[in-house]
Amino acid sequence: MTEENNKLWLESWQHAEVSLKKIKQDELCNYDYEAHLPAINGMLQWAFDNRTIRMTSGLIEQQKFFMKMRKKQMMNPLFDAAMEIQNFMQKRKWTFCFIGGLAVIRWGEIRMTQDIDLCLLSGFGKEEKYIEEILKSFTPRISDALNFALVNRIMLLYSSNGAAVDLSFGGLPFERQMIDRASLFRYSPNCEVMTCSAEDLIVLKAFADRFKDWADIEGILMRQKNRLDFGYVFEQLTPLCELKESSEIVDKLHRLIQ
Repeated sequence: MTEENNKLWLESWQHAEVSLKKIKQDELCNYDYEAHLPAINGMLQWAFDNRTIRMTSGLIEQQKFFMKMRKKQMMNPLFDAAMEIQNFMQKRKWTFCFIGGLAVIRWGEIRMTQDIDLCLLSGFGKEEKYIEEILKSFTPRISDALNFALVNRIMLLYSSNGAAVDLSFGGLPFERQMIDRASLFRYSPNCEVMTCSAEDLIVLKAFADRFKDWADIEGILMRQKNRLDFGYVFEQLTPLCELKESSEIVDKLHRLIQ
């Protein structure tokens, strides 16, 4: 059953990779920057105030930066959206963690992000139950959201304030372990959310193997330095890359950390 699930997961991931590329391109072309100006300004403020952190990887500087943000009481609309969906998940006692841009902000180079990514542990065969419950509370960004989610193992949603949410369904042992290892992080006085670890974020980014993912990995390596458990990273990444038949990804990461 594990081999069958692995095959199903990989097929869904590959299908989603193609589908999402087109959808994201269309969303970017039609992006209403004026409507999302508060979120954009918030992220620009993050980047501006983080200019000294870009020149150092020290934990003290990182902590000073986040304390500065908390004192300003800055609440980015994306943080509002993250809290909304986290409260939704916790109310139902579902297991999940945030990945993507929010996790990068925590562990790596702080950058602009226009959406929220999270992984919900659904297992295999029970996705429809979760999808139907989610659609009762969140508006889909595409038509035929149910079938799209079943085929691609990902839901494209809007939060109540219009922020884009990408919710993927996890079922692999790695995804289960990633969620088990996740921890809370406070981004602002009103936003404390569960994000994946730095190591698990590297695994996700390396597996995705896009230019921006490797840029994010470099930022994580600069920020975290010797605090990373590379044994764990390669233990998780290697079988995933074997499943994808892309062993060169493992070699690429080895070269990057040397």
